[in-house]
Amino acid sequence: MTVARPFNAYGTRSHFEGDSGEVLPRTIVRVLAGLPPIIYGDGEQSRDFTHVTDTARGIIALAESDDAVGATVNIGSGTEVSINTLARIVGEAVGRPDLAPLHLDARPGDVRRLLAESSQMQRLTGYVPRVSFEEGVRELVESLRDSGVSFEDMLAKVEDRNWGQGVASSV
Repeated sequence: MTVARPFNAYGTRSHFEGDSGEVLPRTIVRVLAGLPPIIYGDGEQSRDFTHVTDTARGIIALAESDDAVGATVNIGSGTEVSINTLARIVGEAVGRPDLAPLHLDARPGDVRRLLAESSQMQRLTGYVPRVSFEEGVRELVESLRDSGVSFEDMLAKVEDRNWGQGVASSV
C-alpha cells in the first residue's frame, strides 16, 4: 500500500459553497460578484495549491510505481502561495485588480504555512507538476463564468466564517 498526501488540490469543480468552501473558488466568486476578497489575518499564511490534473497524475504515477509501495508521499506543486498573492492573482484574472482585500481578524488555529516536500515523489515517479497557479486560476475563473449560474446566486451560497466567532460574515 502507498499513502498519497495531496496538498490543496483545486480545479474546475472546486466547491465554494458553505463555510467549508475552498479559499480559491470562494475568493473568485466574491471578486466576480464585484466584492473585495476576504482575507483572515495578515494574508501571509501560505498554501501549496496543486491543480487537480497534477494531483491526479501524481496519484496515477504512485499507483504505477513499485518503488512507492509502503511509502507515504506528498503530492504538491512545491510552490508556496500566500493568501495575499492569491487575492492579487484572482483580481488580475477576473479583471478587477482594483478590489483591495478586506482583512478581518485572523482565524484561531489557522495553519501558517503548508508546503509539500515533494522530492520523494519526484524521485520515486519522476513527477513534476505542469499547471502553474496563475494558469489554474484563469481556468477556474473561466469555468465559473461559463457555469450559467449568476455570480450573485453563487455568492449567496458562500459563508465566510471566522472559526472563532461562530457566525457568518455578511461582508
